Amino acid sequence: MFDLVVLPMHDWKKCEAEGFRTRDAHIMENLSRSEEMGRILVVDRPVSWAETLVKKRRRRVAGGDVVLGGRNFWVTETVPEKCYVLDMFVGDVVRPLLMGRDWWDAIFRRPAIHQTIRQTMEQIGLGRAVLFLWSPLSTGAIEAIPHDLLVFDALDNWLSHPVIRDRRGLIAAGYEVIRERADLIFTNAQSTANLLTPARKCRPRFIPNGVDPERFRPGRREMPEDMANLKRPIVGYSGKLARRFDAELFAKLAGAFPDASFVICGQLLERRPVASILGLPNVHYLGDKHYDDLPAYLAHFDVGLIPHRVGKHEIEGDPIKMYEYLAAQLPVVTTRIMGVDAYREHIFVADNHEEFLGRLRHCLDLIRSGRREVLQEKVAGALPETVTWRCKTRLMVNSIQESLQRKRATQKR
Repeated sequence: MFDLVVLPMHDWKKCEAEGFRTRDAHIMENLSRSEEMGRILVVDRPVSWAETLVKKRRRRVAGGDVVLGGRNFWVTETVPEKCYVLDMFVGDVVRPLLMGRDWWDAIFRRPAIHQTIRQTMEQIGLGRAVLFLWSPLSTGAIEAIPHDLLVFDALDNWLSHPVIRDRRGLIAAGYEVIRERADLIFTNAQSTANLLTPARKCRPRFIPNGVDPERFRPGRREMPEDMANLKRPIVGYSGKLARRFDAELFAKLAGAFPDASFVICGQLLERRPVASILGLPNVHYLGDKHYDDLPAYLAHFDVGLIPHRVGKHEIEGDPIKMYEYLAAQLPVVTTRIMGVDAYREHIFVADNHEEFLGRLRHCLDLIRSGRREVLQEKVAGALPETVTWRCKTRLMVNSIQESLQRKRATQKR
């Protein structure tokens, strides 16, 4: 058993508001449920005054009991005697707005933030724990947090992420620190493992994303109200809308199948790249959905789409939505982005727009002709038992335990 200090990519506040739907959120959730884990301290990125004004960000989590607090920090117990969340508030107004994403790196280098983290660890009874990072912009806190092991999990490659348009120098510097300092590195894509190789202390371990099949398993789910009047077939996309979403392709699909309803559920991160599709008559943008509500939407999709751009617009990750579509037993049509080839026997992969149109036409023809079982046979058996987030978390925990044992054995010599 070991204690854990976690600096996530997505704050617990965000997970609480949207549902635990990202890779780091799924793993944090499973860590907090594990009987083998000691205490867990999740350190949310400190919130600035500017963010509360401009972005309406909350200062602390809403659920749980506040067990410690001061003028500018709160420690919330979310799982009794198990998981704690540290939220901190800083009064900066101008610097966060000027620095953009670089502010993330700057705030985790601030001595007052370091002191609050150490004091919280001491007050809740954490000694030298395992330090688990998810962002290359959190590395400024490494020296200040006492730890026996440094672990990094790379969700995506931030150096190539299309949403990130700020200066990337601090991200590159963060990755260099990870290569030099981390005792364990996990990635969700082989390309990111290559990016972080050679690491001085370890070889990055590729652990693909997963899904909890029971959450999405087809059953009797009530039709969501905002889908009730849509005509079938319903072709759906569940995910974020930004420049990696191929709006040109999506417009072609909607135009080629005017009798189908094209439904989008997800966050609108960038309006300009997708504005052209939002006014189309058979495209229905239903907004973002809490993760607890998402299975009901997928249950009433007829086909699940992943119309992402290939190449420089990729995030070099592993699409969680693919696993969720398959768990819902949906036929999946996707561009050939990273991560999908491992499931090519169970999904439809297209190399260009014309192929994508053809793959979707094939699916819709089978559905309209009453031969849906052909698609169900293709999806059947796609997800092995080891695909669950619990299993993915167990792989990480086992690696941490083995590394701790090796490190302690070496120290005794």
